[in-house]
Amino acid sequence: MKRLFDLFNCEALNPGLASDLVPYIFNDPNTFRLYNGTRYKQDKVPVAPVDAFKYSIRAGGNVEQDFINGGYQKVYDEAMSGFIKDILNDPEAGIRKLMRFDQYSVRGYMADCLKLPGPIIDWCETMNRSTGGYDLSLTQTVLNMLPFSGGGVDWYRLKYSPPTYLPLSVSDVFAEVARRCSRLPWNSISVGWRRQTLFSSAKLLPVYVQKPTPKLSS
Repeated sequence: MKRLFDLFNCEALNPGLASDLVPYIFNDPNTFRLYNGTRYKQDKVPVAPVDAFKYSIRAGGNVEQDFINGGYQKVYDEAMSGFIKDILNDPEAGIRKLMRFDQYSVRGYMADCLKLPGPIIDWCETMNRSTGGYDLSLTQTVLNMLPFSGGGVDWYRLKYSPPTYLPLSVSDVFAEVARRCSRLPWNSISVGWRRQTLFSSAKLLPVYVQKPTPKLSS
């Protein structure tokens, strides 16, 4: 990663680019969480065993009190942390263990291997993932968590810094799309979508350009 930051800081190659590196914010205490008609600021949400968002059976929900007492994060951590610890301690052995469950989604693993009830899995997904997050591959989810599990790392992102605004007509837009499309890289393995962004004096015009499909020789 040091070499990557060296490239950002090299004024000869990337003038001004270093100033576009800003801290990546994972959680903002000034945002809100709203579930079941109950809203809290992010930094004011009561922690377990408080049933802050009325998911317990006694509050009219379908989550047993024992799970409410421990909290959704405890359920999720107990399901996933073993894989993370094993990989960090012994990458080769940890990956082999994870591959034994490669056929599962997160939901499937929690239901079939951990025998967690459906309402508990739904509750955990609602509280700590986006809709459908537990339908992703278990392997993919664990590997996505790994970079954020070591600690002691400062994360950055590129600040959105558009170029000088210029008025663009519709014909200008299509001409620019054609020009960029002619330079799009591709290979025979990965063919997908690449986002190109154009700017007008009035608004941002996002343009999606498909990579050309390579012709495979017989």
